[in-house]
Amino acid sequence: MDKLDAFAGEFTQDRVVEPPITIPLTLTDEQMEIIYQKMVEIKIDQYPKEFKISKPLFGEYVLLSTAYYYSIQIENSDLNISTRWVDNVVQPASEKADRLRAFFQAIIEMIKGHPNYIQFPETSFGCI
Repeated sequence: MDKLDAFAGEFTQDRVVEPPITIPLTLTDEQMEIIYQKMVEIKIDQYPKEFKISKPLFGEYVLLSTAYYYSIQIENSDLNISTRWVDNVVQPASEKADRLRAFFQAIIEMIKGHPNYIQFPETSFGCI
């Protein structure tokens, strides 16, 4: 599992079959403000600690066999929020899930766009 520690200014990439690699990576004040605004916009404080999309009792649903696992811990003075989610239910659609997915994807894009991110060598594994 990849991990951004905004307090320590580090990003750790899980290499799966190799030891993880940690690099210095600090988001800009502007990026942190964007993340904060997105947290307010999606009302992240109203998400449960373990977010789940309910599967319907009847009818069809679509699951991913390789799902993303998201986790966020937010701490700021008296604020302490944490939310985890295994994003494996694609259908039925969920507005809350779509908002949370977009939130995490925005953070991932910030990380991947960081100049230090290019330090990571290619992984030596793959899936077919």
